[in-house]
Amino acid sequence: MKVKVIRQMFRSVFLNSLRVVRKLCCGYSTHHSVEVLTFILSAIILCLFIIGVYPHRDYEYVSEEDYPHFKIIKAAMEKHKIIPDLHKLFTFYTVQTKFMNGSKSAQMGNELSKEDTQEPPHISYCHDDDAYYTIIMSDLDAPTPGKPYLREWLHWLVVNIPRDNITAGETLGEYIAPVTKNFTGRHRYVITAYRQPGGFRQLRFHEDRLDNKSDVGRVRFSTNTFANDYNYGDPWAMNFWYMSHDNKRWHK
Repeated sequence: MKVKVIRQMFRSVFLNSLRVVRKLCCGYSTHHSVEVLTFILSAIILCLFIIGVYPHRDYEYVSEEDYPHFKIIKAAMEKHKIIPDLHKLFTFYTVQTKFMNGSKSAQMGNELSKEDTQEPPHISYCHDDDAYYTIIMSDLDAPTPGKPYLREWLHWLVVNIPRDNITAGETLGEYIAPVTKNFTGRHRYVITAYRQPGGFRQLRFHEDRLDNKSDVGRVRFSTNTFANDYNYGDPWAMNFWYMSHDNKRWHK
């Protein structure tokens, strides 16, 4: 069933529910009231079922004019298994991620070196002027891609970012650069941006602040759990790169 049909069903159920509520408020009998409440309850259950089964995004009707990079993002996330290893849905936007004063950048699966990523990157992304955002950077392949039992290893966490001005955000986890460890394979490093709920209003976060001198609080971090705890919804934008953790560089 197409998403547009589902939306029409929502609208029909909602309008019928309003009519029934008006009748109830106008003094229907107890017998009719039971029927009315039964109908409303059934409508609510139907809506919850549809919300749970169908994704929030209407990928079938994505416009290339509105989202020119969508196909590239979708293909990269599938090819490199960002879906399902981290996210469940594709993003419409990329997080422009530049290192070394712009001379190096993440490009949806390219390879960067330890030397390239020593300092926090400069980032930008499509944004709304009346919203705050969160940036999360994590390693999906710790300690090895074959046995990532430490997934995710948190490298960077900044919240309450006005628009894409990350320097004005609130840092919950200071940046720790990826460190190469021999013979542990190629690791995927992912940066995800979320649009925070509530419009242009900062959220209050209760996590301990993490400095860059310890891995406490960083091992087995969950981007999805953090996002769910603060009702972020779907990821807004993302980007990722590889780093080889072997005694010699890997090449595609």
